[in-house]
Amino acid sequence: MLFSMVAIGSTGDVRPYILLGRELQRRGHQTRLIAFAPFEEAARQVGMDFLPLPGSLHHYMESLMRPGNMAVTFLPQLQKAIAGCKDALMDSILTGSQGADAILSTFSLSAVNAVAEKLHIPYIQTYYFPLDPNADFPLPLFPQLPGKRYAGASYRISWLAINAFERHMLADWRKAQGIEAPPIKSEPILTVDGHRVPVLYAISPKLLERPSDWDDNIYMTGFWQEENEQAEPDPELQAFLDAGDVPVYIGFGSMVSSDMEKIFDKVVAALRETGLRAIVDGGWSSDILPAEKLPNVYYHTGYINHGWLFPRMRAVVHHGGAGTTASGLRAGRPTLIIPFCGEQAFWGHQVYQRELGPKPIQRSLLTASKLADALRDLCCDARYAQNAAQMGEMLRQEDGVGCAADLIERLIREW
Repeated sequence: MLFSMVAIGSTGDVRPYILLGRELQRRGHQTRLIAFAPFEEAARQVGMDFLPLPGSLHHYMESLMRPGNMAVTFLPQLQKAIAGCKDALMDSILTGSQGADAILSTFSLSAVNAVAEKLHIPYIQTYYFPLDPNADFPLPLFPQLPGKRYAGASYRISWLAINAFERHMLADWRKAQGIEAPPIKSEPILTVDGHRVPVLYAISPKLLERPSDWDDNIYMTGFWQEENEQAEPDPELQAFLDAGDVPVYIGFGSMVSSDMEKIFDKVVAALRETGLRAIVDGGWSSDILPAEKLPNVYYHTGYINHGWLFPRMRAVVHHGGAGTTASGLRAGRPTLIIPFCGEQAFWGHQVYQRELGPKPIQRSLLTASKLADALRDLCCDARYAQNAAQMGEMLRQEDGVGCAADLIERLIREW
């Protein structure tokens, strides 16, 4: 079978699809990744076909990462991120899905569902954080407050806004393609030719228990994680690892915004205060890493396999993306999350509730002093180390990618 795989977003959105695509190819299938242009090399390295999305990945991410972005501002920010290219983006997905036997898509709400409707082919939706209504916890973009009524209301309000937003944003494209606009409801609307669309969550039930009120078209596969190999560790990085105490990892991946320079300055100040050895990973902001060099700090630039690095860390500090959170916990490492936007605060809440690390610090409230205190807590509280080690043992028993591939093959056969 040929799978069209649509991943609109940054490394955290695309890397799991490359891992899944590689597994599907190992089973004899063909895969075509549709993503922003910077991911072409990584896709082709594992043998995937590739079709680039229009627009700038950096502009897309910067629009979504603005300070203060939250549930009520997400859709307006998304509109800015795709302004001027939304129809071209939909046309690219449609073109890239021609001839496919099925479409898989990450977080795209009902946009890619419309392409599957047009082509009359099976569609499977995948998510990295919960979006299906339930009474156990609120939508991850909302404050994580208790109460079943609050939880239910958070999903109804959000899906009403999402469906209205998409109906407006895709109206011209749907009309041009002869696709009827969906109704505006307070729940997900995912059907193709009368088939209810299956939903796969790349989440482990060991970290987040499956809500009891989810329907049977919803599956949790476990996290989609890569192997622990690093082909050629940077000699300077390896020398730093060998030169002293086990360091802490601090990095924010593909987060880009106007305040990144200030955030890194606070990180360095906290490390100067604590004296902890640390690897500071510049990620997509490597060009603005502080000029100040500390003997206890190694600045890393470029890609590195978290599956290889994190087991060699004492603890990890990051933005709270689902993939990075999974990598740190799979390695059994205590975790501190500094959320930037979206569902990241949700993962910080899960880590804190399970005593896998300290209470998350919102980036708008981050100071060098607060970070220094949190780092001391992260590294000195034995509960975090013990609980994280136990969580790591459970997560390493899972094969999320393999489970997802099994489900995809079965669901398409049964379609």
